[in-house]
Amino acid sequence: MKKIIYRLFIVIFLIIFIFIIYFSVFGITTTKLNNQIGDVVKNINKNLKIELKEIKIILDPFKFQIKAKTVGPKFRLKDKTIDIENIKTQISINSLINNDFSIKNLDITTRSLEIKNLISFSRNLHNIPELYILEKVIKKGYLISNIALEFDDKGKIKENYKIKGFIKDTKISLFKKNILNNINFTFAFDSNNFKFEDLKLSLNNIPVQSKKITVKDLKSEYLIEGILESKNISLKEDVINNLIKINLPNLKFQRVDFSSNNQFSFNINKKFKINNLKLSSELKVNNLTALSDFKLKNALPKLKKE
Repeated sequence: MKKIIYRLFIVIFLIIFIFIIYFSVFGITTTKLNNQIGDVVKNINKNLKIELKEIKIILDPFKFQIKAKTVGPKFRLKDKTIDIENIKTQISINSLINNDFSIKNLDITTRSLEIKNLISFSRNLHNIPELYILEKVIKKGYLISNIALEFDDKGKIKENYKIKGFIKDTKISLFKKNILNNINFTFAFDSNNFKFEDLKLSLNNIPVQSKKITVKDLKSEYLIEGILESKNISLKEDVINNLIKINLPNLKFQRVDFSSNNQFSFNINKKFKINNLKLSSELKVNNLTALSDFKLKNALPKLKKE
């Protein structure tokens, strides 16, 4: 009898062990968590809906929790849709045992999204003037991001969220004559700080780059600091006249070749008023050509027209 019980115990132990190994390595797919994740999303906004496919869950026996992942979900809000690459979360096994299911975090990775569509979607969530202005000035562009959210006991998003990603092939039109084109950069920000790195863009066909620009939230306004660089830039007469209106009737600039390094900082409030502007520039001019119409031949007989 003892041998039978002993063997039965060994068989049960092996079955449990194999199940844990299989569950930890391969996992299982289910749709039973779809409603719970949908309820978490509704806590963000009651009109926000999520379309989920099957969710794959994998056991983490060392942390006594389940890792859940779903691929290809969609967020819907009114007539706007956002495509998601995947969503991940961790669920405490204790909460399942105690029938107290709750999601403490969501890790969301988007697909390549059109920025204008994303702004329109965001305006349905929170319609503020800043988003309206962005929607008007941004003409095209794409974004991929990863969003890490944590929730409190009431299902509300905590203030320790983190968002990172990159923007590519973006175009912004400012006051018709000023066009920012080919904008590419990586970004990372939380509730208080924004960081932009490896920025490359073209301002009216003039290439500009920056290794880093930071934005700090000072509650009533933002502090923006950074460095902008231009290397081996060549400007001709029409571009010079568009950028700089020079009121020198006897002198016409035809071309300038230069490089520049510009460090800047300023504060900007939520009404886009700028103050405390600080700018330090280093300019290296390699070539400057202008046509002169000054009547100086008598004093300087060797003076050339150019």
